[in-house]
Amino acid sequence: MITKKERQFLILLITIAIIAAMRLNSVEPVDLIDTPSAYTLDRGFYNVGFFVYDSGGIYVRTLIGITENITLGVSETVDYAISPNSAVWHIPMVIARLRLMGGPADAFHISLGFGPQAYSSLGQRLGEPVQGAYAVVRKGFAFIVPDIFQFFTLGIRYPLLPEAYRQQNFVSGFAGFSTRIGKEFEVKIEAENITFRQEEPPIFNGSLGMHFTEMFEIEVDVQYTYRNGAHFFNRMIKLNYYNIFY
Repeated sequence: MITKKERQFLILLITIAIIAAMRLNSVEPVDLIDTPSAYTLDRGFYNVGFFVYDSGGIYVRTLIGITENITLGVSETVDYAISPNSAVWHIPMVIARLRLMGGPADAFHISLGFGPQAYSSLGQRLGEPVQGAYAVVRKGFAFIVPDIFQFFTLGIRYPLLPEAYRQQNFVSGFAGFSTRIGKEFEVKIEAENITFRQEEPPIFNGSLGMHFTEMFEIEVDVQYTYRNGAHFFNRMIKLNYYNIFY
């Protein structure tokens, strides 16, 4: 049953999305917040990301567009990296995405991939970040102004690592929305970890990002989950840089 605080948080995210829909530009994000979109980097493009999450942890990744439909990358997670506590290093992770269907913004984009299920400590199970396979669909709709789109994603994922967590067979779903406000700001909301199991409650995320240029962006995320009668909030700051090999 959804509590009063959960309803208030969802109402806030929906309100932000409605306001954003009034003024927006087209955008195709590689990720939403914790969940993947179906978009891949164009051939020759690359991304370098530096994320700071709760308790001073950092997540670093790099992505490269091998072809228009294939993006590959690697990432590393370090808990307590910039805190008084001793740093905890995790096993480096591989990121891969294959786009099966694409086209213009209003077309269906369908992708399969492998990568981390979340970037913060909320995405860890049995002391390690969860990595898994996923399938995702993305589509843009021009609700207000022709040729200006809001993007929606829907997908499922299956954890593969850690192996002991995979054996519990937690298949989960996720859904999300993203849009630009003018040229500088971007709003994203999502629900992830949808398992309909009491021991694995859903997580609701919202973010506001600022694009200083088409190549550089700063994003602030807020995550919320309700577990065993307690409310958990987490924040994350993301720096993303995009460019192309000439």
